[in-house]
Amino acid sequence: MSIQINRHKQISLLMIVFISSILFFSACSNQTDQKTHLAYVSANIDGAYEQMFKELSLGLIFDFNLKPLSEDQGWVTMWVEAYHDGEVQEPTQLVNLSFELGSGSVKEGHIGLGMLSPKSDYSSLFLYSPSGKSIVNKIDPKFFPPEAPAATWEYAIGKEPIALEAGEPQLLAVYRQAENSLGSFNLQDEKELEQMIQEDAVVFLLKMKIEEQEG
Repeated sequence: MSIQINRHKQISLLMIVFISSILFFSACSNQTDQKTHLAYVSANIDGAYEQMFKELSLGLIFDFNLKPLSEDQGWVTMWVEAYHDGEVQEPTQLVNLSFELGSGSVKEGHIGLGMLSPKSDYSSLFLYSPSGKSIVNKIDPKFFPPEAPAATWEYAIGKEPIALEAGEPQLLAVYRQAENSLGSFNLQDEKELEQMIQEDAVVFLLKMKIEEQEG
């Protein structure tokens, strides 16, 4: 018991240090502005954040770079949807985070999802933004059923920037578990995504959208 408590305290401290470091990281994108798009998002696959999580054995992380295309303010929302045996779970968003983007606020930086100590009694999810704003939620143990030991996680987008349009949800990453083997799916195909949800025991979907702010 004491070992678990100490481990939990250590992970909490490391997470605080990690979130604080977000304020000092930035990435660049040189895409041409398009008036129909509000921002670009790209995956930082095998980036510094992933390497740090691996070295410290903290768990999993999906890290992205978000770049707005103008000084106009936007409102960004990120969330994680959970499915168990093909059924959407309540609450429909395990964790969510909203923040401003653009003039007078954040202009560019890292966003992402971390999963601390997967499949343990103190597993938790946290979302983070370029401003350092973040939120952490504990994961219900039901999402780590012992009868579904096979697990995988993958980005739904690549290193090439994806254009974000106002109000359009964008799937960023997936975590899933199954009883035996895990199939391969096109994560940007709605039919295959639904098939994956129905076939796998547990599915987490990381999504985001950006909306224009009036005035």
